[in-house]
Amino acid sequence: MKAEFKQVTADELGILQRLCRETFLAAYAGQIEMQEMLDYLDDAHSSEALLQELTDPDVAYFFVYTGKEGPAGFIMLRQSHTHPNLGPGKAVLLNRIYLLPDYWGRGLAAQMMDFCVERARKAGAIWLWLQVWQENRRAIAFYEKCRFEHFGFMAFKMKEVVHEDWVMKRQVNG
Repeated sequence: MKAEFKQVTADELGILQRLCRETFLAAYAGQIEMQEMLDYLDDAHSSEALLQELTDPDVAYFFVYTGKEGPAGFIMLRQSHTHPNLGPGKAVLLNRIYLLPDYWGRGLAAQMMDFCVERARKAGAIWLWLQVWQENRRAIAFYEKCRFEHFGFMAFKMKEVVHEDWVMKRQVNG
């Protein structure tokens, strides 16, 4: 299955918001309390929050397509975002990478990661880094397969609940 990527525009806000919700709920169903997830989505993926990100020059969202109708998933990259333990050099944050469950296990995630690595390289970054919930073993295994290494921790707040996430990095230049 070949992936194609298209940058998301503000006109596609509704599609992005629906995809954010569906993929997040699918990724964490049974692991995080449903109301906690819904509260988080209402806040972090509200129309206002997503529109602000879509109009931020340091943020880029991309839909991934497979030739079928509608996007199969999405990526969010942040250009000017680093972590204090990352070290010197420009970094790009892989803020979000999600697929709809129908596309899991079909090789699309690896293509999405290759796309992110290439975008970071083209931006002149030394590091591509991400934050991942330490209980998400499936995601961590995927990131390790993609040559990311754990280098620290970072808090992730979902309303009143604070999770201690791993931060992982991969050198892409230098």
